[in-house]
Amino acid sequence: MALIIENISGAQLAVNDLGFELVTGGQIDLTLESDSAVVAKSASGAGNDLFDLITAGSLVVKDPIGGANLSTADGIAACRAIYDSNWRHGAGARIGDNSDVTETAVADGEVLQYSAGQWVNVDPSTFAAAVKSHFSGHNNAITQTFNATPTTINFGTVIRSDADYSEAADVGGTAVTINTAGWYKIEYEVSTDGTTGTRSIMEAVVQVNGTALPGSTSYAYHRNTAAGEGTASGTIIVNLAATDVVRVQGVVIAGNAVTTVAEGCRLNIQSIDGP
Repeated sequence: MALIIENISGAQLAVNDLGFELVTGGQIDLTLESDSAVVAKSASGAGNDLFDLITAGSLVVKDPIGGANLSTADGIAACRAIYDSNWRHGAGARIGDNSDVTETAVADGEVLQYSAGQWVNVDPSTFAAAVKSHFSGHNNAITQTFNATPTTINFGTVIRSDADYSEAADVGGTAVTINTAGWYKIEYEVSTDGTTGTRSIMEAVVQVNGTALPGSTSYAYHRNTAAGEGTASGTIIVNLAATDVVRVQGVVIAGNAVTTVAEGCRLNIQSIDGP
């Protein structure tokens, strides 16, 4: 059982039959290490106790003006001003009074939040969560055959499409319109199969408003019919405006036609704005 007393700014404590008395100005840090009885007096003498005693290691905070105990319901009141040499916040500035503290009953698990010029205790479960929006679609059983003519890939089986997105059919493929400006992560996979028995190279790319998005290109190589499958995939982060239209296109840049693999094409778009 011990009381740790730390001299912060030149204060002195005297020990008398009242317990501890603050006899000079300054700040004293009292740390109750285990069950103890503690009395700390202010420099102005009896009747202005800063801390009153105590049982089972608990410390009662007193009002230095009126002398009454601050009830446990006034949990935040421990942050109110006591004297020029005592409680401070910020860059050493005095609180001065309790005008920036709302003294209300504090429940377990609550936190302090600064609102409208005051610190108030708040249940963190009421905080609005940052919701990330998603679009996710795949081609299901639909297959598309294409060659040297760019083709918009079909992602028409939609798993999720939040309010930030509007999807629509686009010449056999899928176009996704962005409804809310912001930063987005775009991920895609286009799996194709070479069915002609010759080697082919397929290129896939993300388009925004009909223009290829730099950094989003990927390739798949098809050797022959027996081992013809290949997947082009890419991920990119991009700042999109409202009404921007996102597509993924495939084109054969060498060799003969390829065909998309059933359930082998996927598109995911995720908003990454916010915490």
